[in-house]
Amino acid sequence: MEIQVTSASNPSRPGPRPSRERRARILVVDAHEETRFLLSRALETHGHTAVLASSGRTAVQLVRTAQPDLVLMDVRLPDASGLSIVESLRQDAKTRGLPVIFVSNLSSEADRIRGLEAGAEDYVTKPFSTRELMLRVDVALRRIHAPSAQILEVAGLHMDPSAHRVHIDGGHVDLTPIEFALLSTLVGRAEQVQSREALLGDVWGVSAKLATRTVDTHITRLRNKLGPLGERIETIRGVGYRFKRRMELDS
Repeated sequence: MEIQVTSASNPSRPGPRPSRERRARILVVDAHEETRFLLSRALETHGHTAVLASSGRTAVQLVRTAQPDLVLMDVRLPDASGLSIVESLRQDAKTRGLPVIFVSNLSSEADRIRGLEAGAEDYVTKPFSTRELMLRVDVALRRIHAPSAQILEVAGLHMDPSAHRVHIDGGHVDLTPIEFALLSTLVGRAEQVQSREALLGDVWGVSAKLATRTVDTHITRLRNKLGPLGERIETIRGVGYRFKRRMELDS
């Protein structure tokens, strides 16, 4: 059967200790049964509930009906591209905040960049360490369930972390969860230079082993979405980025 739901409980053995993170419902989308089984077992052991699908069509349906907290998805699916699915989720106001982590055997830097540009929260390549993947899941869940921070306002930019909303001069700006976290970090530390390595750790929750091009790609997308305000994100060559409170022409 294509659609399955598994929970952390099992009558044949004691249930695993719940994760320190919030117990979550996670949608696993992969064409290979053995991968779905491996991921579901890892999630169960970590205290989560897994909802399984083997096709893109079923995945889209389950996003609506099961309302998962997070999605683990392969890029290559039998009936659709994971990239196009993520892009469609980002265009829908009801699902644009849903974090998606790609788990794929497409491992080149170009593949990872395409996944992140499509709007994925993270990108993990196969074969993967289940321990590392669960850590990345925890990072994503912590981000979406983090306590509300104070509202940030600067130069016509208004950021409301509790509502996950960004407005510039009153107009709404659609940001993915990772873009929102990146902008919050830069604005919250305005005028302070942030290295790529620091941003990888603070925003993505990973070490610099992940290509620093990941940061550059998201900065480019963020600048484009912010329009003229994006010019306030200054590139510090060889180091990283800084958000400037004031521009030279500011009055």
